[in-house]
Amino acid sequence: MNSVYATFLYSAIIVISTLTHSAYGKSYQYSATRYLAQVKKKNKVGKKKRLQKKRKKKQRVKKKKLRNDKGLWVFGAIGFPHPITIGLLQKEGKVTSGGELGYYQQKVNAAGQVKDVNLKIFKLAGLYRQHPIKNDPIFWGIASGFHQFQVDGKQRVKSSTNGTPVDLELDISTKIQALYITPHGGLAWDRGKWRIGFSVGYLIPIYSQGDIGIQLTGDPLIDNAVKNTASYREIETDLEKLGAKAGRLGLPVLHILEVSKQW
Repeated sequence: MNSVYATFLYSAIIVISTLTHSAYGKSYQYSATRYLAQVKKKNKVGKKKRLQKKRKKKQRVKKKKLRNDKGLWVFGAIGFPHPITIGLLQKEGKVTSGGELGYYQQKVNAAGQVKDVNLKIFKLAGLYRQHPIKNDPIFWGIASGFHQFQVDGKQRVKSSTNGTPVDLELDISTKIQALYITPHGGLAWDRGKWRIGFSVGYLIPIYSQGDIGIQLTGDPLIDNAVKNTASYREIETDLEKLGAKAGRLGLPVLHILEVSKQW
């Protein structure tokens, strides 16, 4: 009897254990499957959001590039031989074109007989530039226009009229004008609506003219006496040579800093 009872109890325990293990196994399996499904769903949603974010970023970059590829830009530069240059540029993709204007005036402490020297520089030119690779900083271009260098000063001349010594201070002026072309190249980086860069080129005169001006007293006797002096003839010759030489002279052109702002 005891043997039968023990056998029954043992069998019951085995059945209960099997059922319990099976129930827990199914429950665990269901939980794991649901967890994996949730993870997969989250990954899918996350991947979709990342793709949308990446797509929006590309669209913003594309719009920014398209905005910078077209439009009107205000341009300014400092350099040599035209110290200050301003202008307007129109950009269309790889090509930039426009006009530039430069003006500069400076008092110069000159050594020698010429005093109160005043230097004036003026230029007006058209500009064409091209980027071989779109949105690349490297560019080449050509400028063509007119510029003028004017130097004014005072110089003393000693003469005599009918034995009377005359000491005059003459106003002298040299004006050099030229039509020119300037092939050049450089780098320019876009920073939003700003562009910063520099350029190097060479100014080649294609037509030049030098004018000199010497203001005398207006008295024929004194003026003729002054014109016959060695000092006056020397001044006149030097100014003519300077004007002719400077007008034909090619010059390196350097824009140390170029700054443009999109309008």
